Amino acid sequence: MTRQQLLILVATALVLLINFVTRLLKRRVGRETPQRPESGVSEMPRPARRSPPVVAPRRLPAVPDTMQLPRAVRQIAPRPHGRAPLGGLRAVRHGIVLMTILGPCRALEPPDPHA
Repeated sequence: MTRQQLLILVATALVLLINFVTRLLKRRVGRETPQRPESGVSEMPRPARRSPPVVAPRRLPAVPDTMQLPRAVRQIAPRPHGRAPLGGLRAVRHGIVLMTILGPCRALEPPDPHA
């Protein structure tokens, strides 16, 4: 084991030890509640909580039957489901690059009279 590997191992152990000690101290501090000194004066009773008053809901005015209500319209067009027939954008790009490099198909050209 080289010195660098040993140093990395010691540093990792040190970080884990510090993490463990901080968790242990947080638990210990959480358990210790501050104790108030006992005094001869008793605490004053707290007033009883009252629930907030109930308010009747406001009523909206009636809508006449001749008025048409607005209809909700979808803002986003539905997405097509399934895989694209060409295999996706990456496959299309790849095909375009191949077509550019290879050029047009020579089998479709008429035969060369000089050959």
